Amino acid sequence: MPTRLCTRGPDTCWASTERCGRARRWASSKPPNIASTSTPEPGPSGSRLAAQGTAREAETADVERQLEADVIEPTSSEWGFPVVLVPKKDGTLRFCVYYRLLNVATKKDSYPRTRMDESIDSLGEATIFSTLDCNAGYWQVAIAPEDREKTAFVRHEGAYQYKRMPFGLTNAPATFQRALDIILTGVKWHSCLIYIDDVIVYSKTEEEHIGHVDHVLRLLREAGVTLRLPKCRLFRTTVE
Repeated sequence: MPTRLCTRGPDTCWASTERCGRARRWASSKPPNIASTSTPEPGPSGSRLAAQGTAREAETADVERQLEADVIEPTSSEWGFPVVLVPKKDGTLRFCVYYRLLNVATKKDSYPRTRMDESIDSLGEATIFSTLDCNAGYWQVAIAPEDREKTAFVRHEGAYQYKRMPFGLTNAPATFQRALDIILTGVKWHSCLIYIDDVIVYSKTEEEHIGHVDHVLRLLREAGVTLRLPKCRLFRTTVE
């Protein structure tokens, strides 16, 4: 059953990061914002980089990946923030731009996130669930051309700016929450819940669930949103 639903909407269930979607019904009018208020702590000694060359290779690979995905572009912006590579638990590196000073100067977006108690109450008598994970979620929201220069980052090979909303901006979560709320207007609180870039579809019966999931996938596809299929969980009796 899940396979039939996914093949029915192949443009929505796309697993490649390089094929992140473009949310056509929403575009950010301000530079999105990450909440990095302190310098990331280095990982344990065992996971630290053996040489600076390794870090540079990882940084270059990530920049090339973002260029290929049309997420960033070269810039001559007067703005410029440093790149920070943060070790993850599996030993790989997470590419981050240190936007602390930009975030301090940014007017905060107070758009509300979904409350957990309200979410639990809305599930009611639901017995079957599907969770959908947006592929590189923030990257699916475009940044207004006049604001792109504010997202610029610098590295040894030059400077780049984001064309799509980067991770690390303080208003990014609120911006994406609003985007999905708009896209899924009419089904939120009735057959699905949204928390930033995660969507949970819920139903009382399997037959009802087929219709609910199909409707949500259709709305996402029409809006240009793509999902990371390996992280989606379809037709489950329990969710975490």
